[in-house]
Amino acid sequence: MHNLTRRELSCWSQNKEKRESSFDVQLFRFRPLSATQRLSQVRITVPTALKTKPWEAAPSNQALTLFPITTEVGEYYLQRYPPKTGFAQLLLTTIPVVLDAQYSTPGESLIHRGLYYLSAYVTIREKDPPIVEFNDFFFLQNIGMDVDAKTLVDKEFIRTQVTSQ
Repeated sequence: MHNLTRRELSCWSQNKEKRESSFDVQLFRFRPLSATQRLSQVRITVPTALKTKPWEAAPSNQALTLFPITTEVGEYYLQRYPPKTGFAQLLLTTIPVVLDAQYSTPGESLIHRGLYYLSAYVTIREKDPPIVEFNDFFFLQNIGMDVDAKTLVDKEFIRTQVTSQ
């Protein structure tokens, strides 16, 4: 297994794609460097305040659903910013995540581990459940395999929450 080089990393891009369905599931579609690269396994670690365990996916369609944390993100911000009578609150938030990705090209397996921010709008409404709309997924830095992902995202989440108030 190999780590991505800086050149490869700068070309590895993520784009969102929204799919209309009964759940309005949001997907992030991974765009590889070449047509021969295939994402085989992804592990996402999010802050403990949102979800205690990482989730894993084997995105056969090269897309990752964000449904597993949508409710948790909404509930977290609903507790933090209770509804106000007669008003809706629109919050822009960034959520640090560690992405552990395994992918392959003909003849080799590659890994990438990095710290990313997941950007989202959260709408807190007076009576209805919060609406969470993820709008970006951007790379911050590579991280080593020896770094504890949960500790890193927890510390980064606390830092971002303090600076965003």
